[in-house]
Amino acid sequence: MTTQIDSDEDSPVCEDCGAIENVQEWTNSVTMCEGCWERKFTNCNGCDEITSFEYGVVVHGSWFCESCGEESTVCDNCGEREWSDDTYRVGSDRENYDWWCQRCTDNTIYCDPCGVNHCCEDDCEDSRRGIRNYSYKPDPMFHQMGGVTTNGERGVTYMGFEVEVEAYHANLYEGSKLFDDCGFVYLKEDGSLNEGFEVVSHPATMAYYNNMSDLWEKFDGLSRLGFRSWRTSTCGIHIHVGRSAFRNKAHLWRFAYFINSNPDQCQMFAGRHASRWATFENQKQEASKIIAGKARYYPQRYVAVNLSNSTTVEIRMFRGSLLPRRILANLGFVDAVVEFTRGKSVKDINDKGASFDRFVDFVLSKPDSNGEYDSLRYYLTKYFRDDSTTELLTQVFGSESTTN
Repeated sequence: MTTQIDSDEDSPVCEDCGAIENVQEWTNSVTMCEGCWERKFTNCNGCDEITSFEYGVVVHGSWFCESCGEESTVCDNCGEREWSDDTYRVGSDRENYDWWCQRCTDNTIYCDPCGVNHCCEDDCEDSRRGIRNYSYKPDPMFHQMGGVTTNGERGVTYMGFEVEVEAYHANLYEGSKLFDDCGFVYLKEDGSLNEGFEVVSHPATMAYYNNMSDLWEKFDGLSRLGFRSWRTSTCGIHIHVGRSAFRNKAHLWRFAYFINSNPDQCQMFAGRHASRWATFENQKQEASKIIAGKARYYPQRYVAVNLSNSTTVEIRMFRGSLLPRRILANLGFVDAVVEFTRGKSVKDINDKGASFDRFVDFVLSKPDSNGEYDSLRYYLTKYFRDDSTTELLTQVFGSESTTN
């Protein structure tokens, strides 16, 4: 063992390791060699004062002294330290919660009644009243008159809707409460809306929709509260139909081509002109290429018939509405086009507008003892069998009640 011998009794000695080389008295009155000081101290990124690593805290990778770090806390989910102003309460209710950082809170839902963020799987009663993030997508439950399943039956036309609404003269929370006891739909945020939400359904058959009187009463309730959909510039109705409803690619082609080949009639029925949210432009050719596998999916999804989803086909052309008869008519339109194109030839579909007249005749003459197409028949007759109405609607799309 080598014994260190000081050559000069007055030389400073490092308080930590006992060395005499590169030893100095630092501004915090500590006598140490340079190496030991750098291992034990640093400058605070907040006040620039010297702080000990033993008592300082790290926030976002930077060291802060104990005083500057008082406004931070440790996230109860990931264990990282975050500034207190950027932490949020996450739990089951206002009495039972933890503090989470913003990164961990991104996928939670803020519950206005209890002022706490909830995880999607939380059982808090109030969380079911919340409006979920746009990315929320539960496993679909398929509904038909015979019951509910987790898988869609091949050949059955299952449809789901997205109805966008704005709370111009209404309270979002009061509107969302209407759907508390309705597990068939859920509410989501939507970036295209100013102050509203979209009501999204699980997939169901047309017969099932026609027997959901309780659901349609909730849309009437939104109107009474002051919500609007038809008389807005932001709202639309999107309908998803399961790909399993189509016999094959040829059937899907006939479906997409029929809608894209009749833009004037479809826009008249839908209640709005094509917009950047649901264009018909060049879509006959693009849809044909995609269905045939000769092109990739659309680089953007804002087309009348969106083929970009792997399990559904989305029809985006409909104007928003809170009127149950209008929503049912839109669902009926999609269902009827699936059935109309199921047994038709290419010539029947690609026939310069005559195909739409045949479609109207198909619906109006179809036996329907259960009344599944009653709403659809009402609007097809109004728009395409009443000459005076058709002439007016050709100039300007219909004006419905202010509560629509």
